[in-house]
Amino acid sequence: MRFSLHNIPPTVVEKINQLYNLLLQRKKVYEQVSATVPDKEFQATLLMLAEESSEYAGELSSQVQHFGIIWQKERTTDTATCGILQNETEIMRFCKTNEVELVNAYYGILHESGLYGEVKKLVRCQLNGILNTFLKLKLLNVLKSR
Repeated sequence: MRFSLHNIPPTVVEKINQLYNLLLQRKKVYEQVSATVPDKEFQATLLMLAEESSEYAGELSSQVQHFGIIWQKERTTDTATCGILQNETEIMRFCKTNEVELVNAYYGILHESGLYGEVKKLVRCQLNGILNTFLKLKLLNVLKSR
């Protein structure tokens, strides 16, 4: 089935738009938090999350523009700020909250019946990448606690 502009329900476009804006917002937050994290390995993994978030937002934007859809990009001047995360417990609590929010956004898109083809494949791939990076953080936390 060839994917065209007419195959994308407005609800799917809106959810992809929300995910796009969430990814950009999270990129800024991960960068901000990584600067306050004392552990260099956690810092590097948070920066990896920031980079992935930015990359995934760009991929979503390109894919949607390919189909001729124009959406409204949020202009957020304030980013959610977190205090300085002093220990692994605080870092992991912060990451778990963000993981749940991102995974829910991805699943919200994947469960839409009007999503087909390359866009669905892209969203599934991105979800797997995000889950993989959060898993790295969890494994790092386990190794650090030993």
